[in-house]
Amino acid sequence: MSTPLEMPPSERIAAELVQRINDGRLRPGERIVEQALADEFGTSRGPVRDALKVLAARNWIDLLPRHGARVAHRERAPALETALIGAAMLGLACRFAVTKARDAEVEAFFARVRRVVQLGRDEAASAEAFAAAAREAGYYVIALADNRCIDDIIGPVPRGALSGYAAPAVASVEARLEAAQRWEALAVAFRLRDPVRAEAAGRAIVEAALQRMLLAQLQAAGGA
Repeated sequence: MSTPLEMPPSERIAAELVQRINDGRLRPGERIVEQALADEFGTSRGPVRDALKVLAARNWIDLLPRHGARVAHRERAPALETALIGAAMLGLACRFAVTKARDAEVEAFFARVRRVVQLGRDEAASAEAFAAAAREAGYYVIALADNRCIDDIIGPVPRGALSGYAAPAVASVEARLEAAQRWEALAVAFRLRDPVRAEAAGRAIVEAALQRMLLAQLQAAGGA
């Protein structure tokens, strides 16, 4: 069984590119240089090309003859459908992970949740740090689920898309505290080995983040 940190290079590159597109580090029309990515990720150009093919198939980038890869013109925020699919798949991943995880793996998950909770309670912690810790815990659950269908659906592109709104969804201290409580609920479900409870808790984490993000967007639009 692989861990989140052992994703194949092509998946890791694809997820990172989607995240950069979402947060604006890569802008529509911007060129993506294969060799630069290969150097950055310490790999050959083969995995980079595989990642670009996946992203082109999902319309995140355009592969143009003689011009290479460029960021496609599209909304940076993930589509609602993508977010809801991600919520459902994370819920199922939690359900399977609870039944498959060994005791040592449950403890390893607890360690990740403790980090999420610590950052959630630390008023000085940044939203980005909290979101990164939450993603690490979520990726670990997906690895524990060890389900090819789930991993294919929630794979590098949805993971990257969901990560694009994680930080905005926990921008306030109150939001981070609420999110930390939801992670604690998931940890309790793991401790109890309750798959139904774990699935509900996993879905709630993503759905609550989406709700906070949409609310923030409405508030921003109302103040414009």
